[in-house]
Amino acid sequence: MVAQTASPRLDVTTLTPAQRDGVSCVVCDNDRGCMVPVGASDGVQLFEHPSCAAGGPQEAILVVGNTATPDGLTTVTALAYDVASRMQMPCVVAMDRKYDVRAFDTVVYDETSYLDSVDSAVLWVEASEADMPVLTLDDLEEFDLIAVCTWCGETADDDPMPTLVEGVWMPAQFCGGCVDEAERQERVSA
Repeated sequence: MVAQTASPRLDVTTLTPAQRDGVSCVVCDNDRGCMVPVGASDGVQLFEHPSCAAGGPQEAILVVGNTATPDGLTTVTALAYDVASRMQMPCVVAMDRKYDVRAFDTVVYDETSYLDSVDSAVLWVEASEADMPVLTLDDLEEFDLIAVCTWCGETADDDPMPTLVEGVWMPAQFCGGCVDEAERQERVSA
């Protein structure tokens, strides 16, 4: 009889030997990348990728580079800002290697610094091994910058300015004209 303390949604009888030994993810059977515990079977801890638990990648981009120094962090943060502007998708700066690269649509790396940090090099390798899109800012130059205002629906004439919200660079959602109008209406109603 198998002693099971695994999640009720997990059928341990269908797991591969590597999954039962706690070596690979109980969902995708891959042994690479960041995994979290999901229970135990026969006294062995079982693991799962956070992206597998969430049902696949989120619509966001992971930005990788050397964030171990203040100058490196500034450079990688600026890269994330540029990527959020160009791709119109949320961007997360990887501060260490505890990210599941499979949880993101794409990984963009700072080609000048990603090999200067063990954490960023590991994330780059994991993304490459997972056959994910792994791009540089130069690769992104091929994408046209087209931002559509969510208020008026028009294409923004000016460069959209992403906003940092709880550590994630969020793409701009409003054109300059709508921001100016909202500020004018706020002054009038105050």
